[in-house]
Amino acid sequence: MSCFSSDAPPSVSVVLGRVLRDVLTGQGMPVAEFQRRSGLSAHELSQDGLRLGLDRHERLRTLLPLIDPAEIDRAPIDRDGLARYWPDLAALWFNEPDAARAVREWVMFRPLIGSIDAVELHEQPDQLVVTYRPVCAGAAARQSVMANFAMLRELLREHQTAAGTGALRLQAEIADIGLSRHRLAAQHQLQMPVRCSGQADVHRLIVRGPALRLAAAPSNPWLAERSRAHLSARLRQLLMQPVCDDLAARVEQVLAARWDAPDGLWPGDTGGSDAAEVDDAAALQRAVAQALGLSRWTLRRQLDASGLAFADVVERLRGRRLQALLPRTDLSLLDVAWRTGFRSASAFSRYHRRRYGEAPSQRRRSLVEV
Repeated sequence: MSCFSSDAPPSVSVVLGRVLRDVLTGQGMPVAEFQRRSGLSAHELSQDGLRLGLDRHERLRTLLPLIDPAEIDRAPIDRDGLARYWPDLAALWFNEPDAARAVREWVMFRPLIGSIDAVELHEQPDQLVVTYRPVCAGAAARQSVMANFAMLRELLREHQTAAGTGALRLQAEIADIGLSRHRLAAQHQLQMPVRCSGQADVHRLIVRGPALRLAAAPSNPWLAERSRAHLSARLRQLLMQPVCDDLAARVEQVLAARWDAPDGLWPGDTGGSDAAEVDDAAALQRAVAQALGLSRWTLRRQLDASGLAFADVVERLRGRRLQALLPRTDLSLLDVAWRTGFRSASAFSRYHRRRYGEAPSQRRRSLVEV
């Protein structure tokens, strides 16, 4: 059973970056260094729906070896941690009556966390086999495998307790873990037997026992169905959700967030000269670069390398927004001005006349009539 449609671009939730940031800054890494090394700005880390592609996911993977192994033991993946970072997923995963259903729902909705690594579920009458194939190799692959298998172990902990000793058994098969010290460390972390899978890139978690499909754990069917419907809708939306790794797309996303904010500022932005009427292209570019964790000159250089100028990105987004917002009669012209980056109707009117050769009100009438 495949977990997700192959039509969706591989991506991971920005929440994974938030988890890694919390762990590494807890170990003493400065926030600014994490942002520089991960390529994630504070603004992007605050966007729950943001999806990251292969490039920035790989940058996150390079930070995994920096995690102190003792930190993993002190703060294992547990129910509280899952509920903190993925409350909607935890609400379903910890509300299933039997182990088989809990594993099935984990595989089904795991793409909401990440779909870059391949995860499949193979069901047999007496056992379930979760196969995990990460796109990376070596230590980074093992850490990804351990994190995912630890998550599954936590989902099944209550089912094991309710079923009784030996009625539900877990076993991990991890590639490239032949050394006894590595295997013992993995057994300690996962709290289950671990052996080498014998294949270079295939990792498995096997769940078996007479209580596999026994409804033993307490559950709320109504709440589970509500959660399942909500998550299914999010999974369908994921097929159409863009991956925000392209720099121009990231700039547009930051601009849109700034223009949609009630005061045109981001949290923590104190205003000042950069909060004046946004006719000052340099000030706007500086504000966007800061939100992305870049200098203004780095942003300019990277956009130039892709054949774009910052002003072109701004104009492209403004044009799309004007086409969508100007015909909306429920919005005042000042609202439209605000959402396209202007702080006054006069500045917006001057821009519009210069760009389109007519006043915004005239163009609105023509668009509404069409």
